[in-house]
Amino acid sequence: EQMENLDIESENGQSRIERLVEDCERLQEEIDGLNSTMVDDIQEALMAVGLNDCDSFKKPMHNLTSGQRKRVLLAAIKVCPCNLVLLDEPATSLDVRGLLLLRDLIEGCVDSGNVTVLLVSHDEDLLDDVTDQVVDIVDESLYSFSGNTSEYRSFRKQNTLQDIRRIIAHQKKQTAMTKTLSNLTRQPVPK
Repeated sequence: EQMENLDIESENGQSRIERLVEDCERLQEEIDGLNSTMVDDIQEALMAVGLNDCDSFKKPMHNLTSGQRKRVLLAAIKVCPCNLVLLDEPATSLDVRGLLLLRDLIEGCVDSGNVTVLLVSHDEDLLDDVTDQVVDIVDESLYSFSGNTSEYRSFRKQNTLQDIRRIIAHQKKQTAMTKTLSNLTRQPVPK
């Protein structure tokens, strides 16, 4: 827009064109520097998650194994700053090293203090190691618990036992009341 409004033939127009060209060159250098830094950061993150093969850097995602694709996603978490990470069955397709990297990544996110990790998983060991808050959906009700999954299971088991004990106690009271009523109806009525 600024270029269209310039008078190319005047001295003032020529100096403005030179400044605009210098600004464009400076901006291009900044972009190139950012791109270089970003490429370095991406390669560093990929290597940190065990993708050290330079050929892997150039492969399209659909040509990677499922374990490699998971690792790329883990690397993306390292490179892209965010305050919420959603992980759905992240342990699937990961080998032992990948699982260790996943745990380190989750713990690093949480330890940073400004990232929340929402994790859905059937891997009980992973959940026990990295969770400090459990949200469970049972019979269309949402339960929240502070602690790991083992502590939550223990809590639920105790509560279930308490519920069963309450039901049994209630049933005993009902049985006693029924017997009392039965006894009262069998007694002869005084004349």
